[in-house]
Amino acid sequence: MRSKKDNVLHLDITIPQPWVPEFRWINVYTATLYAAATLMVLQRLLLRAFRFGSPLGLDDILIFAAWLAATAFYIECTLALTSLDYGVAVQPPKFEFIALMLWCIELACVVCQGFTKLAVLAILNRFVKATSDTRIRYAIYGAAALTVGAALSMAILCFAICQPFDGFWRAFDPDYPREVRCVNKKAAAIVAGVFAVVSDLYTVAIPWAISRSFGLNKRQTLALNLVFMIGLIVTVASGVRTYHLYEVYRANRVSHNLAYCIIWATVELQVAICCACLPSLRVLYRLIVGSKLSRKVHQRYFSRPGDSYLSRSGDLSGSVSGHTINTTEMDDKSPLGESPPWSEIRSIN
Repeated sequence: MRSKKDNVLHLDITIPQPWVPEFRWINVYTATLYAAATLMVLQRLLLRAFRFGSPLGLDDILIFAAWLAATAFYIECTLALTSLDYGVAVQPPKFEFIALMLWCIELACVVCQGFTKLAVLAILNRFVKATSDTRIRYAIYGAAALTVGAALSMAILCFAICQPFDGFWRAFDPDYPREVRCVNKKAAAIVAGVFAVVSDLYTVAIPWAISRSFGLNKRQTLALNLVFMIGLIVTVASGVRTYHLYEVYRANRVSHNLAYCIIWATVELQVAICCACLPSLRVLYRLIVGSKLSRKVHQRYFSRPGDSYLSRSGDLSGSVSGHTINTTEMDDKSPLGESPPWSEIRSIN
């Protein structure tokens, strides 16, 4: 006869787990961040589809794949949380379904992390491919190889964590007849967390290296530093999520730590997708500023006597100090949301 604690969490499947206050607002929280990430992906893909900025590329495919994984993550979190009764302790009959959702959430998290990091690296590679600095390109390739290796390893581990495979969640069914053997999930959580943090730091450090290697102006440096700081937020979220996941597998305050796993994993995944889509906001901003509605609003509320819309809005399609900027070439090829420093500015002869 199987032990009552013969499961991946070593949890007594006859004792209810407490309902924690965080469950009240997690669904709204996850929906808000998911909606923000979805809007960022949508505006990026629509701009590319209607040929504003660069054409569709590998980075867009990777971002879309990451968004699909983030969608699966959001749906699984919502299903797990809505299966609970408001204010009522989590009853043992629901353990199996929640464990199944936990397994699906972990797999979706691994896939989303991998595709998002590869998308960011593809954007950075597009930025530096016009230069002769091979060191940064090799650093990008190394980061991509590390990301692919870590993601594949963690995905395989998700499928091999327990024998039999479905024992991860079926072990919470007291009538399940088979003996379940699982690897040390606490150690696996630590290894996965270390891989995630190291690859995050490696990926985040590349924009900083670019800003140090090229003669960027202040706005470009500021944009790269912004990407760097957002990447650090994602890295911190990854570390905190790993801690709470480790506590879940220690069977320590399972409900509480599981809630915080979802909270921090949502930050990690959705904010990372938003970060990857940031460059396309420059194209969107240029479209809005150059629109007829924007001109009418500006002339109606902000214009001064003798002032023109061009001089106030900074319209890049005009001429400045005897020079004209070719805006058709200034797409979002750069992760800065700016044309690279070597882009061409032609003088009027």
